Amino acid sequence: LHKTIKEFQKRFQISKTAQLEQEILYMWKQLNHKPDLIDKVKILPDSNFEVKLYNSQGTEIDKTKLSAGEKEIYAIALLWALIQVSGKKLPIIIDTPFGRLD
Repeated sequence: LHKTIKEFQKRFQISKTAQLEQEILYMWKQLNHKPDLIDKVKILPDSNFEVKLYNSQGTEIDKTKLSAGEKEIYAIALLWALIQVSGKKLPIIIDTPFGRLD
């Protein structure tokens, strides 16, 4: 029984992680005026769920090199994706969400 539960947990984690990756990318493309900047989102469960971003050539994008506005859009996309995947209605207040955009 313990092995079955562990297997279910692993499969559930893989499924939810993939869904979260898709939702982050979807919202990024909806909000950003450069939607093609990020082509793939990868979440690494074995590395404290680190989020990696990749361009269309498969090269990793250094998140520290994103502009301030792009970082805000990334943060909003991440929050939105977490809410969507969790299926819970959570109140979120974001002060001037696009304040750093030109």
